[in-house]
Amino acid sequence: MSAQDKTLAVLYSVPGPLDVRSLLASVEYSNPSRYRSTILKAAHRAHLLHLNTKADTAQLSPPGSRYVEERVILEV
Repeated sequence: MSAQDKTLAVLYSVPGPLDVRSLLASVEYSNPSRYRSTILKAAHRAHLLHLNTKADTAQLSPPGSRYVEERVILEV
């Protein structure tokens, strides 16, 4: 599973915004600055999530929810 898909799956499992530090730990991405600049910002530009840089949180958007439901295999 790609880092973006893991990110979206984690956000799908929580009801509201999640702080980026917790998200980073859940996804187990090794480079925090690259994760923010590539994975999170790309997903934000694609309207899959809302990235709040001031609060340092991310929240899944409705298109992101549809993406996860249609394309990401969620493991139980």
